[in-house]
Amino acid sequence: MLKAIADHGGKYVAGGFNKTTTLHGASPPNRVVIVEFESMAKAKAWWDSEDQKAATKIGEKYATLNTFRVEGAMPK
Repeated sequence: MLKAIADHGGKYVAGGFNKTTTLHGASPPNRVVIVEFESMAKAKAWWDSEDQKAATKIGEKYATLNTFRVEGAMPK
């Protein structure tokens, strides 16, 4: 999966099993992954790729997946 992310210009930023802690509100799932892309268009291209579709299909056999795209803030 990391190769497919990199092949589409993405960068694995953070995540893994039990790597989050709650500061306020509901506890997060035990696995959270953050991937950075240069643009929403590149994120969409990765998501629509055959590599990602295959990975999602496999993942859905074993877990409930929730996937989001979030527009990043520009650094000041």
